[in-house]
Amino acid sequence: MNEQIIKALKDIRDKCGEDIFNDEKRFKGAICDVLLGSEREVKRIRKRLIETVELGAYNRLKQAAAKNEIQMGCSHLATELHNEGVDEDVAQDIIKSFAALFTPEEISIQSPPPNPNTFTDPRDGKVYRTVKIGDQVWMAENLNFDCPGSKCYDNDPENAEKYGRLYNWEMANEICPPGWHLPSKEEWQTLVDFADSDGIAGEKLKAKNSWNDDNKGKPGCGTDDFGFSALAGGEGAPEGRFYYIGNLCIWWSSSESELLVSRNDGGLRAYTLYIYCYNKFAIEGCSPKFYLLSVRCLQDKT
Repeated sequence: MNEQIIKALKDIRDKCGEDIFNDEKRFKGAICDVLLGSEREVKRIRKRLIETVELGAYNRLKQAAAKNEIQMGCSHLATELHNEGVDEDVAQDIIKSFAALFTPEEISIQSPPPNPNTFTDPRDGKVYRTVKIGDQVWMAENLNFDCPGSKCYDNDPENAEKYGRLYNWEMANEICPPGWHLPSKEEWQTLVDFADSDGIAGEKLKAKNSWNDDNKGKPGCGTDDFGFSALAGGEGAPEGRFYYIGNLCIWWSSSESELLVSRNDGGLRAYTLYIYCYNKFAIEGCSPKFYLLSVRCLQDKT
């Protein structure tokens, strides 16, 4: 696979010029043209290459090569990809492939140290990054536990790998692993207050990549000041449609709202937290309990 990636990157550079590595949309089209195949591994490598371009991998390694520091540049990029949750074997394949554009030498990448801030779900073995923010310990990823009735966005398992699965409110209250729970609206507000209030918390909690541009063409990504790494997983509607991936994340809280779904429906809504690509806000809202939304688990206090 590594040789296939190197060839693909060289073909793109030769045909399109080096500036294509600064343009995610152009690169996405080019890599899909040259790195063909529908196999899961090919799709995964293609997706990670696009995300690595978002991180500015090409320019960073080009600058490192100019200083004769390509080895150091590779190690730094490996650490960054590790922090972004990229599989280590995939990350090393990608970095070696980009580095091969600058040097024919074999690159030995120093693996980043094991991240102590992780939690392994005993139910399925999935590993989640965790982060302490103030006095709270959060999962730094949306939950991706497969339970009956939960959905992947567009029914695509690759979306669940990145954004987590989507759950209705009843599921959300029961789905966090032992030692963790669905946060109440007050616990969400504690996070927002620590991140410097509703008006700017969204920007500080959003991940640095994978958010769509806002409606004025400006980047919708955040600064991820605390490592919360919020991604826009969208939502699922009862009729089976999905909306707003890349634009919006809505997380359930455990707190019910007194607002009814409609005047003729006795079903209540539940409080949620919204973050959009369009602004810096983190906004309290409420949604009908039968919608499918993201879950972010909070560690129980001992």
